[in-house]
Amino acid sequence: MFPSVLPGDVLVVGREGLNQAVSGDIVLFTRNNRLFAHRVIGQRNRDDVTWLVTCGDSLAENDPPVFRHELLGRVNSIVRGTRQIDPRATLFGRLTSILLRNSHLLTKCFLWLLCRARSRGTTECLT
Repeated sequence: MFPSVLPGDVLVVGREGLNQAVSGDIVLFTRNNRLFAHRVIGQRNRDDVTWLVTCGDSLAENDPPVFRHELLGRVNSIVRGTRQIDPRATLFGRLTSILLRNSHLLTKCFLWLLCRARSRGTTECLT
């Protein structure tokens, strides 16, 4: 979920049903014994079966459908250091995601800057 969720962030997740997740929310789900936190793109329904369409912020393609039994909850906030951050997408966040999705070099530079800032104890400049 980079750049919305950075390495070391803590996600605060509330248990919610499939119908409470709306476009733009970050949801936590499980698949193949792994946890994923991806943004909801939309909700689909066919033959009384509902699922979520999700995608990581820096990924080019949507995930396979997320069904009710896979959903663990919705991310209510992101804890970064001593701050709590709203997980909703912002214009700046969307633009950053597009840039990082399309440039491996920019992604490496961003992560390098993050590492440098954290090693100096100044993560506030990147939040």
